[in-house]
Amino acid sequence: MKTFHLKDFKSGKLPIALNIQRWKKDNVSNEHLHDCVEVVYVLSGNGVNFINNMTYPTIAGDLYVIARGATHTFYSNTELVFYNLMFHLALFSAKEQEYFREHPGFQELFESRERNVRCKLSLPPPAAERLRTLFDRLREELTGTAPGAQLGAKAYLTLLINEICRCREALRKAPSSLTRGDNPFNSLSRIIEYINSSYLRPFDLEQAAAAAGLSSSYVGEFFRARTGVPLVRYLSVLRVEKAQQLLRERPEWSITEIASRCGFEDSSYFTRVFRKITGRTPRDYRKFIGK
Repeated sequence: MKTFHLKDFKSGKLPIALNIQRWKKDNVSNEHLHDCVEVVYVLSGNGVNFINNMTYPTIAGDLYVIARGATHTFYSNTELVFYNLMFHLALFSAKEQEYFREHPGFQELFESRERNVRCKLSLPPPAAERLRTLFDRLREELTGTAPGAQLGAKAYLTLLINEICRCREALRKAPSSLTRGDNPFNSLSRIIEYINSSYLRPFDLEQAAAAAGLSSSYVGEFFRARTGVPLVRYLSVLRVEKAQQLLRERPEWSITEIASRCGFEDSSYFTRVFRKITGRTPRDYRKFIGK
């Protein structure tokens, strides 16, 4: 498996590399790992992210923190645009890293070598926009030549890590706390919040529409227009993501039981969807991870 080294991507003196990548539809990366932390922030489009053999649906506003040594590959369903950030934590002093660890989720996100750690944050649009601003400022400093640009870059990376950790904690405690006030993103935020909190149950289109303040005949079109992915597919990949976790953690559970616990009423349909998304049947996936 290929290892990507930060030194081959960075352009300045700091151990930081940041660029905007634009992938064409149906593009796929070979499975690889990095000798540094990698952060992927999706600006537009949709696809599927595979990290440590876990499958994650990917839409605009999603953020992934991929720890050093984690295996990773990526597939684009549509044209996909995303920020790709790589850096070494050694950029920060021991005391600065100690301050980072005051965040409950910092070590899990940025330092963990555990294969079952969830590394994705599904951010509502207002929070996603705040993070995008920090990515933009960091990029400006990294490409700038003004005196103090390196200090500025480190400062914005510090703010970015800090904000990621705060968002993680806010999402864990109360997802709606990341949505500020009355703004045009609220309907999408509420749909995503509703899906993320109820995807393991049979999906209720009427309730999803009511949560977003939209009609049931329009909510699917609204979601696709703003994320680039059909609502049903997003829901399916979320359920497959949970099924992969249970296949890892509950070897005593049957495929039928896992299907029912992940919102699939029919185990045959579950198998078809799982294979379409991951390339393996649930049974084959369980054998694969047991090796």
